Amino acid sequence: MFALIETNRATHIAIHVPHNGADKSLPALAAMLEMNAVFIQEGYNQLEQVKPKMTIELGDEITITGRDAEISIQIPANSHCLEDSFILATAEAYISNKKAIDQRDERIVKLCEEIAFLKVSLQRLQTQLDESKQEVDRMME
Repeated sequence: MFALIETNRATHIAIHVPHNGADKSLPALAAMLEMNAVFIQEGYNQLEQVKPKMTIELGDEITITGRDAEISIQIPANSHCLEDSFILATAEAYISNKKAIDQRDERIVKLCEEIAFLKVSLQRLQTQLDESKQEVDRMME
């Protein structure tokens, strides 16, 4: 799956990372861009893959200076950030998840076997109950 962002000739993308959780958000964002993003420059008669330059500026305001102008962007405080349970997608995380999935699958198999055993036991008990009822009915006659 790909998420394609058309920048409409934008030369900068400013992403506000909330202070709360920045210690996890920034490394995750940098790793995601480094490992998964491809940057393409479209020209009149060409498409070219380019290497981006990424910097991190601390604060809630960023100023971008061009040839003839300057723009300041101030982002209001935002509560959207990564939770403490967020885990960076590393090989260890995938291995840990695989182990957990394997353990879950083993548990499901065991529970299915127990359910099958309980169904057989329930049927046997129901049969015994039915036979007991029939005996009582015969005795009552």
